[in-house]
Amino acid sequence: MDTILVQRPQFEKAATSAAGIGIAICLLLSQNTLLSAKDLGNLTGISPTLNYVQEQQRHQETIFEESITQKYGSSNVVEVEKGVKYVRMIRFYKNKPVRINIVEMSLGVNQGLAVEPAIASETLASRNKISNIAGRDNAIVAINGGYFKPQTGVPLGTLMINKKVYTGPIYDRVAMGIFDNGFEMARVQLKANVVTNKGGLKIDNINQPRMLSTNTIVYTPDWGEYSPPSPKYGKQL
Repeated sequence: MDTILVQRPQFEKAATSAAGIGIAICLLLSQNTLLSAKDLGNLTGISPTLNYVQEQQRHQETIFEESITQKYGSSNVVEVEKGVKYVRMIRFYKNKPVRINIVEMSLGVNQGLAVEPAIASETLASRNKISNIAGRDNAIVAINGGYFKPQTGVPLGTLMINKKVYTGPIYDRVAMGIFDNGFEMARVQLKANVVTNKGGLKIDNINQPRMLSTNTIVYTPDWGEYSPPSPKYGKQL
């Protein structure tokens, strides 16, 4: 099962660096009370426009807060982490209440955040609770991210993490790609070949259920120790 995660930022390193900077400033000021802002910047590597950076940070926080208020009004909003809001809403569909859970995040407020997909276990044919996956990856927010086969947990559709293809597309479904600068949604097609010393072999899919004996499916170690049984008239290579 693939799950979208918001990773916890690494605060320890930042806190250590900030502490070192604070000590350096105190020492420099105690040695020369007439030290100018320009000299301080040259000696410490700290820009004298620190106030400007802080103002921009506060501006981003204000924009984020106003956006949340404008979108969700009196809904129940909880701050999970700096720059991360968890929103709970109730809307009515055919006179019946529907509970809606929303996560909003702002990289402008907290640049240490990252959105990453994850799988249930080391092999694709596995199931796990979202809470377990979140705990394993030290995530602060986890969302059920895609279709999977209920009996086995195998993702049904395209799954690629850090340029590694785990599963190929099926049923012409739309996939969402998450990038450093945004995301895109589109239908994905697979064009692949396996090259051997006897020539090339066209591949129809990767790590997906075998449905037609005429299709060539590649199963990688991510699938597990054994590939699934072949359909009638199919072969294992």
